[in-house]
Amino acid sequence: MKSTIKPLRYIELEEKKPKHSFDIFSTDHKNYKDAGVILTKDIVVVDFDTRSDAAEYIYSVYPTLRVETSRGFHLWYKRPKAEGMTTPIKNYTDKTTVAGLKVD
Repeated sequence: MKSTIKPLRYIELEEKKPKHSFDIFSTDHKNYKDAGVILTKDIVVVDFDTRSDAAEYIYSVYPTLRVETSRGFHLWYKRPKAEGMTTPIKNYTDKTTVAGLKVD
């Protein structure tokens, strides 16, 4: 069976900004001092900018790839199917969740 998972594409960053156009990327980040991932429509990243028991609880109930940051962590998920969802999944910043957590 052939895998349908595409490899992640990384871009080189400089002070949190892309160093080149998005056409210049790699499928390996090992040679970059600082890298970012070019997100696709199939990936959802939840960015917790502060550490809290609630954020840790979410991770413990819904384990996934977790990337530590200087302020908190990112949780990476496969985008769920939108059938029956009342809130669209899109790029929100500085939102307060029903648990009272600020997320991006």
